[in-house]
Amino acid sequence: MHPFIIALQTTPIIAMAPLLVLWFGTDIGSKIAAAALVSFFPTIVNGVKGLKSIDEEALDLFRSMSATRLQIFVKLKFPNALPFLFPALKTSAALSVVGAIVGEFVGANKGIGYVILVSTYHFETVQMFTAIIMSAAAGMFFFGVVRIIEKRIVYWQRS
Repeated sequence: MHPFIIALQTTPIIAMAPLLVLWFGTDIGSKIAAAALVSFFPTIVNGVKGLKSIDEEALDLFRSMSATRLQIFVKLKFPNALPFLFPALKTSAALSVVGAIVGEFVGANKGIGYVILVSTYHFETVQMFTAIIMSAAAGMFFFGVVRIIEKRIVYWQRS
């Protein structure tokens, strides 16, 4: 799967946006797919790193206590992966705004991406900057939401 994931991440989202519109239509599905594609790579890479960075002694302890694979995952691997996963989720939350806007460039008649595109064609600089500032605010908002969730879930980790 690793080569496929790398190929997917290195393909420009703007090049894939027309395909997403063909596959998912011009409604919200193509925008969600674009946002998911942009967000997928950092999340999967850090999640796998977190799952693989288990202390061998802790794993040996769980095995010596006859823990099942599910117990090892739920009580050891998953909690260990959370400090790796949340920084990626914060980055992905902000990047998902970029993916959604790119999806709106291709097949939308409303939304921030549509406003940016139309205001560019009509040389409406104020409207374009307003839309750009709104997209930055949306990215900061989503980053902040994930940060608040992280503080509640990964409370044992110091920032």
